[in-house]
Amino acid sequence: MKAEFPDGSEIIADQRMLVQEAESLSGRCSARYLECAAAMAAALNLHGDREQIREGVGWARKAWSGSRDLLGKDHPETLRRLQLFARILGVFPESADECPRRWRSLVKGLGRHYGAEHPSTLDAVRHFAHYLETTLDYDEALPLRQRLFDAANVADLSRAREEIVRTHTCLGHHEAAQRILSEGIEGNADRSHLARYRANPVRETLRQRIFFSMHCLSRYFSRNAEEENRLGDERNGLATGLIGTQLEKFGYQLARKKGADFFEATLPGYVGNDRPHYLVGTHYGGHGADAITGTVVLLEAARILGGHPAARSLRFVVFTNAGTHARMCRERGDAIAGMICLDSLGYFSDKPGSQELVFPPEELPGSALAAMRKRGIDPATGNFLVLLGNADSRVLLEEFDAALDLSPEIPVAALEMPELLDHLTYWDEGFPALLLTDTSYLRNPHYHLPTDTCETLDFERLALQSERLAHALIRMAERLGH
Repeated sequence: MKAEFPDGSEIIADQRMLVQEAESLSGRCSARYLECAAAMAAALNLHGDREQIREGVGWARKAWSGSRDLLGKDHPETLRRLQLFARILGVFPESADECPRRWRSLVKGLGRHYGAEHPSTLDAVRHFAHYLETTLDYDEALPLRQRLFDAANVADLSRAREEIVRTHTCLGHHEAAQRILSEGIEGNADRSHLARYRANPVRETLRQRIFFSMHCLSRYFSRNAEEENRLGDERNGLATGLIGTQLEKFGYQLARKKGADFFEATLPGYVGNDRPHYLVGTHYGGHGADAITGTVVLLEAARILGGHPAARSLRFVVFTNAGTHARMCRERGDAIAGMICLDSLGYFSDKPGSQELVFPPEELPGSALAAMRKRGIDPATGNFLVLLGNADSRVLLEEFDAALDLSPEIPVAALEMPELLDHLTYWDEGFPALLLTDTSYLRNPHYHLPTDTCETLDFERLALQSERLAHALIRMAERLGH
């Protein structure tokens, strides 16, 4: 007879009864109640939905703080509950101020109780480093990765080496990464990240940074319309703060009006809005991981461009409402030579029949279809990008298409075609504008579904896009001759 196991809701309900029983029999300060509170937090974290996991944060806090008062801050049970609390707290981006403090306290407490190189201490160090990397704080993560690398035994050395090389990679420390690699190649020859890094350090840097940026930003944005309505404003505020902080780290100066639903970023020495320049923008927020890819590609392209003189002729904008920004630019008389809008860019499929088009292939203009075929593009296979313009943007379309490196890895179809997305608002205000996109819902079967996660995206192609976009923008900006 097949055994039947309780489902998650039954486990949570049973644990809730045990907590209530412990409270009535022993009180909230008793060891029994605190044990049940910790078990309640663990059950909610393991079996609950997002709101129940949020409830689990409260139970974990009770279990940890109660144990600290009852048993002392360095008691093993207190430390175990602090680790549970820190791990659940890290699920929610709004805990970005508190969560690192809890991890630091945990690492210090485990070090005092067990020793700095005890497996329990090092396990907490590894989890803390990973948390920091998923919040894009590579600077604080690096000494933790170094600590793990220095303490690694033979069995853990390959993993520790891969992790510290990855962190150095995200920081652009290529010499340090290459040195660590050269010290121990034999055990890592088959590890994909290290093999990719040896082959192309710059491309692997982009891939790793995009990987962490996607996982970081995906925590801030909603997975469905209901969550967007409930958490949208709060999450968007946190996300724009994070995006702005990253741009400032890359050397950009931010311009944001109070209450505006956009912000701009330019480098020191920017030519000014009244002189010809290019505007590069993306929408932040939305539902699902692919909706965030335009933001991440913009961030990495901006990082690459940070030290280039031609980038003084570029202005970046991140918005939730493109129309507001486009209208302000027109009213102000901004001299925008062209606007490049980045949409969803991360979903690709080499499977025939994976791509739909607004128009069937047979209804495409013959010249457009011929151009796609010439570049090796099958209109019914979703492994290419689309660069969209209109008749008034034809010169910009041709110039930007020529500036993009033509690559068989990601061919680009440059088409004149109307599309109801963010660049359209710049057309309405009289500016030439283009949209670069993977076509989102015309290709991605996960569009606006809970399955639209980072795991469905192609990080190799996102890295290549960031590199190609940056180089194309340099070529375009240099033509302005500022």
